[in-house]
Amino acid sequence: MKINGIVLSSIIITNILTAVPNDIEKESRWIGSGEVLMEMLQHPDANINMFGNVYIRGVASGLSYNSFIVNWMAEASPEFQNRVKRGLLLKLPDPVNWSEVTNVVYQFLLNNPETLELPSVLLIENALHEVYGGIQNEDE
Repeated sequence: MKINGIVLSSIIITNILTAVPNDIEKESRWIGSGEVLMEMLQHPDANINMFGNVYIRGVASGLSYNSFIVNWMAEASPEFQNRVKRGLLLKLPDPVNWSEVTNVVYQFLLNNPETLELPSVLLIENALHEVYGGIQNEDE
């Protein structure tokens, strides 16, 4: 028993000592650019592909005017309310077809390969604004 414990402890200690921490630059690159997002959307592994789709949906939700948070922030901040009225926030259809949203972004990335070095959030916003547009100032 004592030998088994020593061998097991040695294996664990060896694994800990030889472990290499994740390269922070490589980790921070994860999905940060259009290139990485496109790689994820085209990846043969369904889990990686799904993560790219979920990322797009999360970004789109944050950009969408149709959210409780946007309404709350607009009431709390006149500056934010002006941003909303200028059409700087996304207007998605209600109800949202999330498969359509991810397909719009994917098609945008395919059609604009020269922009893939830009941040993925910016590319998602550009793609969705191109198709759905922003909210309009109701006072005009």
